[in-house]
Amino acid sequence: MFIPKTYTYLFLSSAAFTLASCRNNVIEKLEQKKFFSLKTYFETEAVRLDKSKLLVAKKVSENGKTESKTLTDVKWAEELAFVGESDINRIAWVDKYSVDTVSFDDNNLVTYVALDENLAVKRVALTFNKETNECLSVSVEKGTDNFLYSSWQKIFYTPGNQLNIYGHLSVRWLFEKDYATDFVIVQTEELDN
Repeated sequence: MFIPKTYTYLFLSSAAFTLASCRNNVIEKLEQKKFFSLKTYFETEAVRLDKSKLLVAKKVSENGKTESKTLTDVKWAEELAFVGESDINRIAWVDKYSVDTVSFDDNNLVTYVALDENLAVKRVALTFNKETNECLSVSVEKGTDNFLYSSWQKIFYTPGNQLNIYGHLSVRWLFEKDYATDFVIVQTEELDN
């Protein structure tokens, strides 16, 4: 069967155009965020905190043993990266979280709750100032439970004030561990830019 070159050219052109359009649609969907982006927020916070001279009290506890230090050189990108990993902006999760917004006084509380019990990030709660839309607090609850291990983690962050992480890890037949890490900003002195 003979197919004229014109038809072949038209077919290949339209196929290429269709594939390019599909790719662009996927990219646009990825760029459109349905939920507040924890990843972007904490990347920005790390940069902001690194520009400040901070005196930070850090307390780490594991199974009742506690160690405290005062730090001036916290690597905020490293310390906040795991919180950003709790970001729920994924195409596959668009319909996996309920969203509820409550207004009170001068603030709005936005809460995302997992509708699928298999998702590790169970709940994200954010408080925003109504006028400035500035984020005033972030709370994340994570949990995983399967045959081999179970874990839960609660994270609380108040910008310019503190970061608290509480958790429990249990690995079947091996060990259990309770842990907590607290960062409290004791003193702040902004650097001149």
